[in-house]
Amino acid sequence: MLRRDFILGMTGAALGTPAFASLSGVAPANQATITRRFDVAPAKHRLGDAAASDSDLWLYGNSSPGPLIRAKQHDRLSVTFNNRLSVDTSVHWHGIRIDNRMDGVAHLTQQPIAPGESFTYDFTLPDAGTYWFHSHTRSWEQLAQGLYGPLIVDGPDDPEVDHDIVWMIDDWRLDENWQIHTESFGSLRDWSHQGRLGNWLTVNSVSDFTEQVKPNSRVRLRLINAANARIFNLSFSGKATLIATDGFPTSHQETDRITLAPAQRVDLIVDVGTSPLSMTEISGGTLPAGKLLPTTSLGTDLPLDQSLCRRPCPPRPRLQRHVESPFTCKAGFTAIWTAPNMRAKFLDCGISRQNTVSYGPLTAKLAHTACG
Repeated sequence: MLRRDFILGMTGAALGTPAFASLSGVAPANQATITRRFDVAPAKHRLGDAAASDSDLWLYGNSSPGPLIRAKQHDRLSVTFNNRLSVDTSVHWHGIRIDNRMDGVAHLTQQPIAPGESFTYDFTLPDAGTYWFHSHTRSWEQLAQGLYGPLIVDGPDDPEVDHDIVWMIDDWRLDENWQIHTESFGSLRDWSHQGRLGNWLTVNSVSDFTEQVKPNSRVRLRLINAANARIFNLSFSGKATLIATDGFPTSHQETDRITLAPAQRVDLIVDVGTSPLSMTEISGGTLPAGKLLPTTSLGTDLPLDQSLCRRPCPPRPRLQRHVESPFTCKAGFTAIWTAPNMRAKFLDCGISRQNTVSYGPLTAKLAHTACG
């Protein structure tokens, strides 16, 4: 697993770095205001392959994942959410250092957004990096129904790339009709066994996702684990260079495997030549997840040089107080995918029947459960 720094004393006084000044309420001279408005509402989206029926989800802005919000470091973000659901909700901005009243924790930092009501989250973006937003009311249920989206904050020292791509990875727990398995929400077995594990893998809410890029291009690939509980073990068909974790630059590490815990984010630089670069999930066999596909109609770059960045990469921030983590976290969970037959099994009920569904080149047995 990747080594992580555990940061102590996360206050402006303790850190003493200029980047934290924007929390003081003094706006930079060149600050822009990014304004967005989204409905939070039921919607249909196809999570499976071409033969699958649409799933009934809850979405931001009728999009799965939610609409990409992109801004620059130190910009002001103002986002209004209109609750069209029949239940309360709220929105948390994961990883962003903001005023507590904008943090979106229902009944703690704000009252939840009641059905038919709206709430505007208004704050400054102090740090560049990869972040995301998601429901923070009954999160174990509302995230599992699709209430999340990416937030990207561009910085002045970001490396120069041809494509800047966001992949949100999730495992959905679906029944045999491709619907969210709502009967298992609140399962005590899930809560006592490391959370709610799903049985259908998507990238950007698409099964076996493919994204087109220019041949001989340099890509910044931002990965976000939106799963409720699953730790993804991801393997790449080519080399990737890790440049950031959870929004902040790290020492550069070349790798072909990444372990991504729930809510974690990593930023990778990958050079794509003329052959596809694939990402697979390898926790329990080999399951195709995403692919970068060189496509000549997008244009062709000259072969890349061997340097990591075409201009200097941002340095790792200096922190006055930090401690190295000396231990390795070992997480045990039940792998639900095995090759060559991808087997999906719910965790909290007995199997009543099995159905076979198509998943790209694989055959998947979907073990449907009867929950009484």
